[in-house]
Amino acid sequence: GDPNLPFFYVQIGCVAQTDPPLPFTPANWNSIQDQQRSCETLIPNVGVVTAIDLALDDLIHIGTDGLKRLGKRLANLALGSPSAGPRFDRVEKGEGFYRVVFKGGTGKLMSPKGRVSGFSIRSKTGEDLSRIYKAAVDPDQPNSVLLYITAPPAEGYLWYGYGLMPFCNLTDTEDMAALVMGPVDLPK
Repeated sequence: GDPNLPFFYVQIGCVAQTDPPLPFTPANWNSIQDQQRSCETLIPNVGVVTAIDLALDDLIHIGTDGLKRLGKRLANLALGSPSAGPRFDRVEKGEGFYRVVFKGGTGKLMSPKGRVSGFSIRSKTGEDLSRIYKAAVDPDQPNSVLLYITAPPAEGYLWYGYGLMPFCNLTDTEDMAALVMGPVDLPK
């Protein structure tokens, strides 16, 4: 009966393709992930963490080490930690790059396993346009990721975590991971 009772949930992570194929497409999977991301901004007293960066033990279930990390992420939300994790804010266009700005989190992004991975620029039909040749946390604005591009696409959309089995590794210093997002319109 408490209308302010908080509700925390996990954005679905990876799933391995099976034979015969799964009864849904990567676009369907990503649509659900993006809707889960958006719910946090639309429904009061709701919080979300992601599992996109956690390793699987089978076709869909996260392994023990990943579940421990996921539990800490949920506990951070439940305890009112200053970091709910990095949340996508906007994309800015620069000369030869896009800056993807995040809000929230600890203010410092990182990629614990090396270079930042998980971003792509795709066509309306989901085809990878292969425009990003380097992704890195901006040293001058550590709440931003710089996506260095070969050329701006005539038409394209930004994604983080596209597909069923993306490799994503963007977190803040509290190990709160960036949520799957997309499609996001790119600035002209």
